[in-house]
Amino acid sequence: MTPRVLLGLWLLLIGVPLSATPLPTLEINNASAQPLGQHVVYHVNKDRDLDVDALLSAPEAIDWRSGRGETPNLGLMSDPVWFALQLRSPESTERLLAIAYPPLDQVDIYLAREGEIVQKLRTGDQLPFHSRPIHHRDFVLPLALEAGAEYQLFIRVHTQGALHLPITLWQPEPFYEQTQHGVALQLIFIGIMSALALYNLLLCLVVRDRAYLWYVVYLVSFLLAQVTLRGLGFQYLWPDLPALNNFNLPLLLAISLASVGFFTHSFLDAKQYSRVWSSIILSVGWTGVALTGLSLILPYNVLIALLVVAVTLGAALSFMTGCYLWWKGQPLARLYVIAWSVFLLGNVLYNLEKAGILSYSAFSEHIVQVGTVIQVLLLSLALAQRINLERQQRQQAQEHALAVQREANERLEQRVEERTEELRKAYDKLKEVSQLDGLTQLKNRQFFDQTLEMEWRRNTRERRDISLLMLDVDHFKHTNDTLGHLCGDACLRHLAEICRSRVHRAQDIVARYGGEEFVVLLPCTELVGAMVVAENIRKDIEQGDFHWQGQRIPLTVSIGVASCIPTQAHDIDWLIRHADEALYAAKREGRNRTMIYRAAENTEQENTIVPVEAF
Repeated sequence: MTPRVLLGLWLLLIGVPLSATPLPTLEINNASAQPLGQHVVYHVNKDRDLDVDALLSAPEAIDWRSGRGETPNLGLMSDPVWFALQLRSPESTERLLAIAYPPLDQVDIYLAREGEIVQKLRTGDQLPFHSRPIHHRDFVLPLALEAGAEYQLFIRVHTQGALHLPITLWQPEPFYEQTQHGVALQLIFIGIMSALALYNLLLCLVVRDRAYLWYVVYLVSFLLAQVTLRGLGFQYLWPDLPALNNFNLPLLLAISLASVGFFTHSFLDAKQYSRVWSSIILSVGWTGVALTGLSLILPYNVLIALLVVAVTLGAALSFMTGCYLWWKGQPLARLYVIAWSVFLLGNVLYNLEKAGILSYSAFSEHIVQVGTVIQVLLLSLALAQRINLERQQRQQAQEHALAVQREANERLEQRVEERTEELRKAYDKLKEVSQLDGLTQLKNRQFFDQTLEMEWRRNTRERRDISLLMLDVDHFKHTNDTLGHLCGDACLRHLAEICRSRVHRAQDIVARYGGEEFVVLLPCTELVGAMVVAENIRKDIEQGDFHWQGQRIPLTVSIGVASCIPTQAHDIDWLIRHADEALYAAKREGRNRTMIYRAAENTEQENTIVPVEAF
């Protein structure tokens, strides 16, 4: 038992009648173009379980429906749809089967005779362009028909956008003539839009007006959207990147919507005449911006549905804004309304046709382009009028006044800037000198006290440890008395340089505390970290190479370290006092050592001062 017989039995078991109305038959005539749309029947395959073999075995068992109008128009349709028609040719002939709607995602065409497939084509704008048997922006399949034969034509269409099927059977020569005429019309449209975009771009660069910029963005995005929709972009610009077809169209339409809103707001100066309508027209622009972002993440079918609604509402709101501002006395609103009324009417009709509310027709398919050409020409005239109005208002008096004012302002600003710069440099130099110790070029005691208070408050807020190192040069008085004050000064500068080299963070401070005493303030540093810094400084000084008059002078320091988290019990005096106690403990223990003040962790323990080795 063959698969086709089995399929027929299965259709009988589930209750599908096999004696339904047969497929409509069309007699092929000698006309140069024979539209098939009003003759085909269709079936929405919601279960997505039909294939061509099932249709060939029992086409009468399918619930076929007649098309609406001369061209089948099902609007936004996410399910695959099968179209069918029976052809009869009285004589042997060659024809071209053309589907003149490039945005269809998947199109499978089957031509069968006596239950056997004799020709088939799998195409669509989601396949590379070179996969088409005839390199044309529309879907074209050459057919070879024999005299007296009957053929079954099945077409499966699955697309995420609007589903139209403008299908025609052409004689080859008239088809190519019509193609040339169509390309010529598209080139005229592209040339007009490109010329106006370039013209307004140059105006934008000259007058520095954002209205011209938004108008250029609108012209370019709308032009590219039309090029994509007509299949020219896929044919000539990105033939090997079919994914761009479903990506470019919603993105460009969203950008076009955004630019329309912002152009209208800027061109008509809507905020000056009405805050309400200013907000409304700005919302149109920001809706376009939002849809531009969503076009990067949402699926194509969702975006197209959103854009149909947004563009239709945006068109109506833009038109209403122009009418209101015209009534309020905006001098440019009259031309704006006339220009946009033509375009917006075409846009509304086009979107209603895409949604399936209006029937598909060649007029509705091109009405947006016709309206756009009229609209951009009128708007260019309005933009030129705007330039003339502004030039008449400001030409002579304003230019002279601005020139005089500009010259005076420039001289005044130059003098102010020069004086301000001099004062800033003098202040910075004075401030820097006031913060430094003259001998060691370290920060002085006053700066240390101010910084300690500031860091204490910050560490109090952040509940962070703050550590203090106090250093005293061992036997400095002996060195000063035996080798002289110049040697003592050189010794202090040497020690200052070593301390500075061991402190790297911007918030850490090294200062001369007084005489031969130095302090190192380490904010946000725990006791262990402060101990490491202290030992590094002590060892560097002990191992340092300090010479005076050709003689190496051994130097050592004693260091006291204290650390705490600022609280009511631990104030600034507590930190300084215990660092000082640790320093004098280092002196008592024999000098050249680091002693750590370790606070008791609880009331049962005592505060201790211990050497580094015992920590």
